Amino acid sequence: MNDASFCSALLQQPGITALIGNRASLSQIKQGAALPALVYQVVSSTDRPYLAAWNESTPVVLRLQINPLATSVDGVEAIAAAVRTALEWMHGTTADGVRVISIVAAGRGPYDKDNESGTWTRSFDYLITAEAQT
Repeated sequence: MNDASFCSALLQQPGITALIGNRASLSQIKQGAALPALVYQVVSSTDRPYLAAWNESTPVVLRLQINPLATSVDGVEAIAAAVRTALEWMHGTTADGVRVISIVAAGRGPYDKDNESGTWTRSFDYLITAEAQT
């Protein structure tokens, strides 16, 4: 399982892309990219050991952080709400060959504004338990 491509697939939901188009990127967006946009990062990934039969996959817990980028706080919150709504419906589905077991909201950071560009952001974290399809 490639954590980055799995998370990218999770974020390619119509409710999200309706707001940001194709402006979602791992780690950073291109300089001068139009807003609104979404930056995401896989902060950590840990195998969740459990007793399993020989050819069963092992669940993995990922911490996904999203950073909506917009010209206003309302824009940031709209993107965050679209992500939250999309992820709520991903339980039990498959994305990029990986079955989503659960997704839990795991906190959010403070608002931040880049005064030079006028861009607002706020981080939102999710804990995702998933396993590769065998």
